Amino acid sequence: MLTATVFPKSQAAIQEEVGELVDILGASLSFLDAETVNSKCRTDAYGCGVFDNSAFGFHPLKYCLALADKAQGLGAHIFEDCPISRIERKRAGRRFSVELVDSRSISAEHVVHCGSAYSHDHPTAGSLMHSMLKMAALPVMTYVMITNPHPQLENALPANHCFTDDRFACAYYRKIGGQLLYGGRVDAFEVSADRLQQVMLDDLLQTFPQLRGISVDVAWSGTMGYFTHKMPFIGRLSENEWASTGFGGHGMCTTSVGGKLIASAIAEGNERIELFKTFFPIPVGGKFARPAIHFMYNWYKARDRLQGSRLRS
Repeated sequence: MLTATVFPKSQAAIQEEVGELVDILGASLSFLDAETVNSKCRTDAYGCGVFDNSAFGFHPLKYCLALADKAQGLGAHIFEDCPISRIERKRAGRRFSVELVDSRSISAEHVVHCGSAYSHDHPTAGSLMHSMLKMAALPVMTYVMITNPHPQLENALPANHCFTDDRFACAYYRKIGGQLLYGGRVDAFEVSADRLQQVMLDDLLQTFPQLRGISVDVAWSGTMGYFTHKMPFIGRLSENEWASTGFGGHGMCTTSVGGKLIASAIAEGNERIELFKTFFPIPVGGKFARPAIHFMYNWYKARDRLQGSRLRS
């Protein structure tokens, strides 16, 4: 994966950071000067960059299905299309009654909340979301598109790497066959479906104007859940009630770790999960904080544009 710089920063400073990460953490990183970066992705928007030889891209749905298959092979039961109408603790206090919308119910000794910010606006899940998580999780929108083929795509991106940059609202993209998978942006409020394709194309063309005329095959949005400390919460909410949530767009790498930690706490009494108590979520208004988030993100995006223009000048 190649991370390119948009902000003006001395090459010496970046080389020093790369050296520290290699020496201290054993990271598989290499510094690339601006000429080398430009040979891999031809744009005036970037300066120098850092190449991570150990990073890779993968298919997230196939990964999730593989995890589900492994879990079922070990005896887990997975039930899809079972919307829940209510979760309540039974009078004895140690078990929960999980009631489905079709009037069936499940008796559970433990409940783990993993809905992230998706639970905010769901017609039933919103009322089920733990009150503290509901007020602490900040919903943030992000977007992805897949373009149709374009005759200049290979010229714009000669290298078959995954690419990203160092902006707050970074872009991330890679070629898939003759198409381009391109994601990015952060917003507090969702871009309407009728505007989404053009908004994403405008972002792409700011970096790669030579792709003008490229069209979109499909585009979609997703909701990420953030806490103010930008760390996930993996831990206990109350007796036999747990949460693994707030991964802020980094869930493919870390949600499996959260699942293992909670499983070992439930099944084995493992106390490693207590290490995450430091990152207990802070209620700040949840979805009602969206106007403040919108203002903050617009400020960051304005800063990104200003810094980027300084680099190009």
